Amino acid sequence: MVDKGYFSDLVALYYPSSRIKEMKDRKEIQTFRLTQPIEMVEKMMNSENYGVVGEITVKSGLTSPPAVLSTHSVNLVVCVMYGKIYKVKKGSP
Repeated sequence: MVDKGYFSDLVALYYPSSRIKEMKDRKEIQTFRLTQPIEMVEKMMNSENYGVVGEITVKSGLTSPPAVLSTHSVNLVVCVMYGKIYKVKKGSP
């Protein structure tokens, strides 16, 4: 499960703003799941960077059960400072 505080940042990395608006207008549901274990990639004095590999799935919010519309693989670096997530960015492919 992705913390709601940075989920919109994650989606914005992989979808243009026009597509995000379209997903909201169509009441599409975006979910994220890990496909590999989380791995620490860098440790500094007050922060750590973690490699996160997973996929975003977009489902129709208007069907029951929700139909899968698309799946997008993601590779992220999650930056944690003082125990809190402060940035999510694209990782290396």
